[in-house]
Amino acid sequence: VVDDIELICGHHFHWSCFSDAYSTGRKTTCPRCDKTIIDPSTNTLLVTLRNNALGEQNRFDLGTRLEEEEDSGSNPESRRVRDFLETCAAGDEATILSMLEDDSSLLASQDFETAQTCLHWAVRHGRYDAAILLLAKGADRNAMDNNGKTFIDLARQLGAPEDILFKL
Repeated sequence: VVDDIELICGHHFHWSCFSDAYSTGRKTTCPRCDKTIIDPSTNTLLVTLRNNALGEQNRFDLGTRLEEEEDSGSNPESRRVRDFLETCAAGDEATILSMLEDDSSLLASQDFETAQTCLHWAVRHGRYDAAILLLAKGADRNAMDNNGKTFIDLARQLGAPEDILFKL
C-alpha cells in the first residue's frame, strides 16, 4: 500500500484519495491547486511514491498504474495478482503465507506486462527470505520473464551476494 504520492506541483496525497480524484476525471490537474500534474518531458503522470515497505520511488508512472487499477475493477484477478506480487516485493512473509493459504495458485502468477513471477519480484526488491519462503511453498524456480530471465538470473544481474545465491 502506498502511503504517500507527491505530485510535481508539490502536493501530497494518500493513494486512495488521489485515486478517487483521478477516477472522477481529474487526470491532468492537481485536485488541490488545479496546476497541471503531467510531466512535460514525458507527457505522463510521473510522481514520487513513498511506501513504508518499498521506500521511495522517483518518477513513478502513476497514470499508467491508475489506468491499470481502473481496468482491474472489471478484472479482479489482475488486482489480486498485483497485490500478491507487491506483497512479495515488500517481503511480508506473514501476508504471503496468508494469501497462499487462500489461493495457492498465486505461486504461479506472473506480472501481466513483464511475466515476472513472485520470485522475480522478491529478489528485485532484495527480499531474499521471501524468495526462499516462496521456493519452499513450491514456486517455479525455472519460470522466465519476457526477457527470458529466471529469478536467479535477475538476482545475479542485480548483484545479489554469492551466499544468497547459494541459498536460492
